[in-house]
Amino acid sequence: MIEFLLIFFSVFFLCLLVFVPINNIFFIKEKNLEINIFDYTTLNILVFSNIILIFAILKISISFSVYIFYLLIFLTIFFFNKFIKNNIFKKKVYYYFSFLFLIFFILSIDIAYYLTLGWDAQSIWFPKAISFYNDESLSEISKFSRHPEYPFFGSLSWAFFWKFFHLEKEYVGRFFYLLIFLISIFNFVDILRISRNKKFLLSLVFISLIYDYWHFRGYQEIIIFSLILIISKYLYFIFCENQTKIKFLIIILISSNLVIWTKNEGIFFILFIHFLLLFSKYEKKIKVLNIILILILISFRFLIYKIYNLEVGLQDNYNFSNIFIVFLENLTLSNIILITENIFLTIFKFPIILISLIFSLILLFNKSVIKNILFVYIYLLIHLGFIFIIYLSTSTDVNWMVVTGLNRVFFEASSIYLLFPIFYLKKKFKI
Repeated sequence: MIEFLLIFFSVFFLCLLVFVPINNIFFIKEKNLEINIFDYTTLNILVFSNIILIFAILKISISFSVYIFYLLIFLTIFFFNKFIKNNIFKKKVYYYFSFLFLIFFILSIDIAYYLTLGWDAQSIWFPKAISFYNDESLSEISKFSRHPEYPFFGSLSWAFFWKFFHLEKEYVGRFFYLLIFLISIFNFVDILRISRNKKFLLSLVFISLIYDYWHFRGYQEIIIFSLILIISKYLYFIFCENQTKIKFLIIILISSNLVIWTKNEGIFFILFIHFLLLFSKYEKKIKVLNIILILILISFRFLIYKIYNLEVGLQDNYNFSNIFIVFLENLTLSNIILITENIFLTIFKFPIILISLIFSLILLFNKSVIKNILFVYIYLLIHLGFIFIIYLSTSTDVNWMVVTGLNRVFFEASSIYLLFPIFYLKKKFKI
């Protein structure tokens, strides 16, 4: 019963955190934000996540960072009443908060009940989380991890929210993974112009199709999936509705930064997305600036690793000098068939990917709408090509790499494919 109450209050305060009224704290008028409640909570979790990351880079310990966020919670409670009464969202705040809390609480119990961590989580991500939890600095990560060259945002957030509640249960740190997943779903469904109740019902459908404890065993893929899903919403507005608002690029950039610091392949996924943005209707100078900024963010990640004497690379045993030779050696019919078979197995393993790709086939034969959604098809082709290239370029046994990792690499970047069913619904029912 005590543990049940601990989960209840942990979930409640995490929900409260994403409703921190930043506009009231910094005296910004709501009309200047020009965002709805779904954008608002999404922006909050992105900003707070980047702040946690920046604190770690600046060698500010997890313990001290937690106290700063306690202050934010206090400000939330202090301003929350005013925020509810005077903001543009009005009753939507209570409604969304209640619904988010209910779903979050139910699924958190599931995470707390199944305490099994995945193999990668045990050997790579959890040791990093323990290091952060014990207030170790970045330069000491290599002492506690088999892969010091891997990014660490997932482990950092795991440790932060574990420390946040001062509980011995490590799973409270993984509640953050669930929170960002749920918020990304609610925010994504907001693309549709339907009633509030229908949005929440459709969100439940997506959650039921995607949620599986398998994703929350300490693996990092669900974080990337969620962040790319957040990005996908704004890509839809940019490409399908030709809305060239700067705020969309800002949200995409701060989401991209978190992806870059979560897993190495995330760098490539982000480059693919920002490559697509070159074909948007933003002014040329804006597109050039966007590319410069994303390259700076990527370069900054590698610079920090150099500063803290961490290894820099995609794998600890990866040698770029012979990558082409390795690729040619692995470029055999049997390996191509192996990768292709596992791609199809992955598609059928994850219902949401299968459903999304079915809708992609339906839309493919509709020439009147294909132009607006073409960017997702291009991303799909790049994504598939990337999978073949990385697995044919591995210096490790190809069969072992494909069998153990391809499903996760495919899944984590697949959230953009949810645009296919969303786009179909919008065109079919004019919503």
